[in-house]
Amino acid sequence: MDYEWIHDDITWCGNECHYLECERNIANRLSKEGLFSMAMFRNTETCPLYEREKYYFITVFSRLDLDEKGWTDTGNRRCWGFYKDKDRAFQAVHENWTDLNETIYDYALIEEYEEGISGLTGFRQFFKFDGKGYVEIEEPKGYGLFSGFALG
Repeated sequence: MDYEWIHDDITWCGNECHYLECERNIANRLSKEGLFSMAMFRNTETCPLYEREKYYFITVFSRLDLDEKGWTDTGNRRCWGFYKDKDRAFQAVHENWTDLNETIYDYALIEEYEEGISGLTGFRQFFKFDGKGYVEIEEPKGYGLFSGFALG
């Protein structure tokens, strides 16, 4: 099976036992060309990277602002952990398990990651502490261009 890439001369051979070797070659090639995102696939439905297991990382923040240049300003930030089960991650945040708030973390975020180096982020949800647990809020203005808070 062939996969189309932004650069037509980079292909995955389609043999599952060669997958990691092909992925490494692709990542190296894209890095050399200054293309760091593995999202360069034309057909994400058939991309082998989209078939990976998903993890839901919980990160807490003391604020969700933007600085004078428009970059995110989250104040104190800590990745608290992750779950393989999305519902369990939501329950942990809603119920403030293990005192996620610690009196300073008024905001939380669940980000979906796939395994890998600089894994792609998918779904995400922001939250605000209400005194007992966290409630879901809209994505803060200006945060749409930024991702990967849990992994830096």
